[in-house]
Amino acid sequence: DSHEFLSFINISYAKNDIIVNSFKNGSENYNETLGNINDGFDYIKSDRNIYDLFIPYGDEKRKKKYNKIILYIHGGCWVGGDKEGYQEQCQTKAKEGFICSEMDYTLLHYYDHSNIFRIIDEITAVLQSIKELLIKEGFDENKLEIYLTGGSAGAHLSMLYGYWIKKSPIPIKFI
Repeated sequence: DSHEFLSFINISYAKNDIIVNSFKNGSENYNETLGNINDGFDYIKSDRNIYDLFIPYGDEKRKKKYNKIILYIHGGCWVGGDKEGYQEQCQTKAKEGFICSEMDYTLLHYYDHSNIFRIIDEITAVLQSIKELLIKEGFDENKLEIYLTGGSAGAHLSMLYGYWIKKSPIPIKFI
């Protein structure tokens, strides 16, 4: 059974050119032993704060059961790579009935303030953006669940995110 899919390409996940720093004092993700990460400032948008989204599309009955989202995070030792390597996989998975996304993140050597905390916050921003977009498309936010995956550094980031963040915008079902 071949499904059509609706793709949104190169969606910015920064809001008003800002990525919120959730690792600042008073945040649910703040850890006293880490200190005040990046002095508590939010991050300025980079040219890499984009993702692609592929949504299975069909009649309302089929649309209601599409609630599983796969997010591919690229590898590259946190200093290289990009999301483009997962586009074919996303299209294939969308045809199989999954909502599928691939994301870019700020590479560690791009900015003085780039670090693992920024990348984790960017994953949160992608998930929040996906959730908002899917709600606008008529999906039930209470049924959405995320599957995090990636190659090399992307797999590492998936694991860090899944075990570090206390509350993901979309509940994590599988890493």
